[in-house]
Amino acid sequence: MEIGELVLTIVVVVGFTAILTFFAQKQKKSSWTGQLIKKRQSYDDETGRTTYKLIFKTDEGKKKRVQMKSKQEFDNWEEGENAIKVSGEYFPKKA
Repeated sequence: MEIGELVLTIVVVVGFTAILTFFAQKQKKSSWTGQLIKKRQSYDDETGRTTYKLIFKTDEGKKKRVQMKSKQEFDNWEEGENAIKVSGEYFPKKA
């Protein structure tokens, strides 16, 4: 591997990490209240993974999508339930 390729690889990895960190911090800092309007479970044939997403409508009328860590957490929510997302937390809680 040439020096140029190595530098490019390092820049790409650092850039990708910075972008992921930015969005994670943005999610953690946000705060809102709203209602669960949709639950979405999807299976990816290529990776063999199932993803669990909750879609909330905030009191301000915006949609917030939250990917849950586990099926158990996903199953604890029912459409129509109220939620509160506190700044400093990654996931909303039932209100």
